[in-house]
Amino acid sequence: MMEKPWLGYFAVAEERSFKFLFAAHGEIQIMILDKDAVILKHLDGKRVKLACVEATDSKSKEVNGPGSSSAEVEISVYQKRNIEFLAAPNSSLTLVNAAPDPLHNGFWLHWSPDAAKDPEGKAKLAIRIR
Repeated sequence: MMEKPWLGYFAVAEERSFKFLFAAHGEIQIMILDKDAVILKHLDGKRVKLACVEATDSKSKEVNGPGSSSAEVEISVYQKRNIEFLAAPNSSLTLVNAAPDPLHNGFWLHWSPDAAKDPEGKAKLAIRIR
């Protein structure tokens, strides 16, 4: 039996919102606004800040590199708080979008454990609002 996805919703202002959808297979779909940004911290320590109004090609090495240990979503109208997605050791995040398109049109974070380093699949994904 397939688990039903869980929908998280943050109301941020009249007619504006941050939404995320958790799927049973390790993906989080995210919808954000034009003024927002996404900061990826790659597994090699490099940080990449992506403006949500610029076309982003998730297939490029510059965006995803070797995978990311965290993704921080800067939400301009949500009380100046950030939502951080943290991959535990032995797992990683990958940003995915349908085409080279601005991130405010929607994107996914795909989280997965490293099967070679975590054969039992005990790695976790944490979500923190700061």
